[in-house]
Amino acid sequence: MITLPNKDRLIQDLEYRVVDIIKEYQETGEVIISTNYEGICLDHCNFYSLLDYICEKFNINKSKVTIETCNRLEKHDQYKIITQNRFYFASTKESIPNDYIPSKEKLLKHIGCFVGKLNWNRAIILSWLAKNYADQCLLTCHYKDEDAHKLESELTELNFFNSSELSNVVEFLKYCPIEIDESFEEFTILQPKNLTIIKQYKNIFLDLVAETYIMGNTFYVTEKTLRPIIAKTPFIILGPKNYLANLKQLGYKTFSKWWDESYDHHEGVQRIEEIKKILQKILAMSTLEIQLLLTDMNNILNYNYDHYMDHYVEHTDGSE
Repeated sequence: MITLPNKDRLIQDLEYRVVDIIKEYQETGEVIISTNYEGICLDHCNFYSLLDYICEKFNINKSKVTIETCNRLEKHDQYKIITQNRFYFASTKESIPNDYIPSKEKLLKHIGCFVGKLNWNRAIILSWLAKNYADQCLLTCHYKDEDAHKLESELTELNFFNSSELSNVVEFLKYCPIEIDESFEEFTILQPKNLTIIKQYKNIFLDLVAETYIMGNTFYVTEKTLRPIIAKTPFIILGPKNYLANLKQLGYKTFSKWWDESYDHHEGVQRIEEIKKILQKILAMSTLEIQLLLTDMNNILNYNYDHYMDHYVEHTDGSE
């Protein structure tokens, strides 16, 4: 099996993977490629164009190529696609103490946004929140100085943002990394270095979920989405187009009764701008208004929690 290590929009060490594909087919007569339990959209990162070229150049039978991925939307009419549904649904459940639901008796913040690795979309939304609504938000960011060049390249390449927004990012990075207060107990989720902050949900009304992928035709549910469901917390998803629609296909409910979820029709920069409009309205609410809103949402929050507890095994086991 050939593993494709990938990060953001890119497959890493691609030249070595090309050699591995050719070698595996020559030795075994077939090729099995794994996205390493990630949900990257292979078409969006132009992997199929490369794979087509390799197959034609080295006489590889495309029907002998299998791709294993966690992207539930991945499809191809010539390569066999196996969708893996396991990993996060079960591992997230296992990382949370039984019956642990943080009480929201005293909300301290309107918005929580808990980011580990920083990329361009997360940098834009976090810096905007930090500049304009710092007192109303609980933010984390594990950005390190050595990530600066990569982030700068991403923002320059995109060329979507004005100088003011870029200045906000530069200023925000001066205060990173931003960590949760050490007085709060932490417990691991999936990996020792991937610390959950679920106990912070008692302090926030809404989780702005910065999912792993924001571009391409992908649907890949991680612990980032599952945390607010388990913590009975409303959420807005900074993710790829139609993420909410696909989440509903799994039986979950979202929050269109209370705000405009047409942001789900967009990806990338446009999605960020539509999300900002919703956040501005929420951040303008009083604590009492937030509490009343939370009470009104109670049925959906309980439903999503129960649905997850009833179906996480079903959404974990096996492949499609």
